[in-house]
Amino acid sequence: MSLVPVPVCSGCGQVAAVSISCSTCCLLCCATCFGLTSSDFGGEARLLSLLSVRVCSMCSEPVPLKAPEQVGAAPAVVPDEGATDSTEVSEEVPTAPSSNPEQAPTPAISESEAPSTAADKGIVGKDDQVRVPEPVVVKRERCWIHGKDLKLFCLQCDECICGECFLDAGGHMRHQIDFVEAVYKEKRAETERKLAALDEKVKHLKQDVVQVVKNLEIVEVAERDVLGEIEAVCEEAKEGIARLTGQRKRVLKIQAELPAKKQKLNEVLTQMVEKLPPEEFFKQQPQVEKQCDEISQCIPVSTFQPVEFEDIGCELIPAYEMQTCTLVNFDRVCFGWPKHFTTDSDVLWNVFLHRKGDDLFIKVFTANEAAVQFPYKVLVVIPHADLQKTIQRKFTVCGDPKEQVIASYAALFNEGFVSPNNELLIKVGVRPANIITESRFLRQQYQSLKARVTTLEKQQNTMEKQMQSKFCIMHFNAFVSKTPKKTQEAQHSAAIIDRADRHWVLRVYPFETSLPDTNLKVFVVLRKGSRTKCRYFIELIHDNPQQSVLQTTESLFESIDAGYGWHCFVDRKKLMADAGFYPNGILRFRFGVQPIEK
Repeated sequence: MSLVPVPVCSGCGQVAAVSISCSTCCLLCCATCFGLTSSDFGGEARLLSLLSVRVCSMCSEPVPLKAPEQVGAAPAVVPDEGATDSTEVSEEVPTAPSSNPEQAPTPAISESEAPSTAADKGIVGKDDQVRVPEPVVVKRERCWIHGKDLKLFCLQCDECICGECFLDAGGHMRHQIDFVEAVYKEKRAETERKLAALDEKVKHLKQDVVQVVKNLEIVEVAERDVLGEIEAVCEEAKEGIARLTGQRKRVLKIQAELPAKKQKLNEVLTQMVEKLPPEEFFKQQPQVEKQCDEISQCIPVSTFQPVEFEDIGCELIPAYEMQTCTLVNFDRVCFGWPKHFTTDSDVLWNVFLHRKGDDLFIKVFTANEAAVQFPYKVLVVIPHADLQKTIQRKFTVCGDPKEQVIASYAALFNEGFVSPNNELLIKVGVRPANIITESRFLRQQYQSLKARVTTLEKQQNTMEKQMQSKFCIMHFNAFVSKTPKKTQEAQHSAAIIDRADRHWVLRVYPFETSLPDTNLKVFVVLRKGSRTKCRYFIELIHDNPQQSVLQTTESLFESIDAGYGWHCFVDRKKLMADAGFYPNGILRFRFGVQPIEK
């Protein structure tokens, strides 16, 4: 509630120097409408009373500002602690009678006429549920300037005004004005149309729910199928590992159980010998010694070999591809031992071992740009006669190469890893982290190679176009002779005439199929024109263009009718073994000349 001078009181319509805002309808009325006199404006406590909850003559009961749901409850006003007894504020604020008895409180509008709230507009809360709007009671207002009913609506300012506001030389003089009821009906109809359109969209959305549910079922079925296939692949991989390691495990278990079995047989024979009397011992001695020899023969000679485990892998987890490195002059080399090997996926791996301080370091890396982007597992094994002393190191390489410590020099010498001839044996293995890594790498490498092939094909086409634009080119067919002749007769093509009016022909001496010593001879001949240096090419066409044979060179043509070319243009065995060079006994040539002018 505030004390602000206003032109007209909303209750009685009189000009008031002091106005008080109603706590319920927020209209500004004069002090008379609230039943107050000029004496009520003196003192601090009285000012606090004026600032407490007050209602105008049009509102029947006071409404607390902080508890709008408790309509009709008159709250007590808390007095100021510094107020004296003479200025004590009463607990209940009286309601002044209305100065205009003809004006009754305006009844609340219906729920359908209530203004839309955020919930009406479909605003969804945090819990993803639409809030249902509560009915709002709105009382009719009057113009706070003229005190008249707000029967007009300014379409430009989007607010309700009275007739005086429109007639006065104010801000609404030239604005578009209409009646409140007409504007209300129009806006109400517009809102109803939007609600109807929204209802239609919701109906269509409900119709799509059936298809959405079907799509959900399809996704779930596909998910189950893929998970089932994954489980089947995993089970198959486990079975493959079991088959790979089964035989080795059985052999190792037999070797592990063999000493206990032989020990038990030895104990049985020993007990039997101890219990035999001398006469019986002499009789049983040959048999006992025979059994001892048989047991001894069943015990193999101790040729222990470490088991191979690097090749254990499956389709999901590949096996290591191992490379054995022998470091010679182990205690003398200071610059390291560079090694390299190529894996099955055609990736060149570089292995560099060197000494730094008292430790032996290893660095494994590749120059393949595609392989660098994926993780690879590296296994380093330094074997020892005693398996318990064998050194194994596993690490992952991806991206920039990093050095890894293998062992100390002192341990390698003291534990007997270095051979008497000063050599150290190291095994290094590399494999992809898993089948997914390998598949991604191969896919990327394939795309890279495909792009490279496309680039080379473009370069080849460009070179061919350039060659065709610079060379004078002609095609010629020569026939293969099946009947042997004493002297080979040359076959000549038609003449190519260059810009200097020189005549060039292709001279071919076809081989004879029945004579193993004959070869295919091909020459370029200058039949007419001045001497010149010429660049030329001859191509023997194959059914598969990639297998065609192309020869290019340049020569100085000093005399007319002299041939320059190849006495053995293509290997006879290669030519005879591939009928794609001479379909129907015809050799197809393409040749071109390019004189080199000074």
